[in-house]
Amino acid sequence: MLLAKISSDNQAVSARASKPGANARTKSHFEAAIANSWRSSVAGIMLTGDLLNQAEDELDPEVFRALKLPFGQRATQMLRRLADHPIVSSHANHGSLPPCWRTLYELTKVPDDLLQSALADGRIHPELQRKDIRGQILGLPPRTKKKSDLKAEVTRLKSENTALRSQVRELQAQLRGTSSEMPDIPDFLRRTAPAAAGKEA
Repeated sequence: MLLAKISSDNQAVSARASKPGANARTKSHFEAAIANSWRSSVAGIMLTGDLLNQAEDELDPEVFRALKLPFGQRATQMLRRLADHPIVSSHANHGSLPPCWRTLYELTKVPDDLLQSALADGRIHPELQRKDIRGQILGLPPRTKKKSDLKAEVTRLKSENTALRSQVRELQAQLRGTSSEMPDIPDFLRRTAPAAAGKEA
């Protein structure tokens, strides 16, 4: 019902305004429509991108930049790209697509011919996750860790190693202290044996 109402509202505007700032619809209209549509479904995600494109066309630039949206600037750019992508935005493909805007955005990076074949053979499906695109769609091996990640891992392991060495030194010191406090058993017996013999006599 919500999507149908928003779609009918969109159809009421025959086309995007011929120039920015026409203000056919208000800032609050776009804010409410976007907030209600952007996570509802694949169709809702695409509608969100359309609304963002329409808002930029219809609102003054400063008003468009002041839109109160439930996502940041980067997400705005990604959603707008989704709405403009000829394959991903096609209604005919919505039933095969995952309802996650980040995953959908990653699909826009796939070459068109590969994207079409993956849709046709079922490699693209509603349960597809972003992490699976590289292997299942592009046929590429898993990414190796970034150099920055590797450096962070080395730093972490060095820190753990230093802490473990410190613990080992503490335990060794405790062992040395304990052994110096305890008498050597044979020596103890030698020193106590004569006293014990004298008592028996």
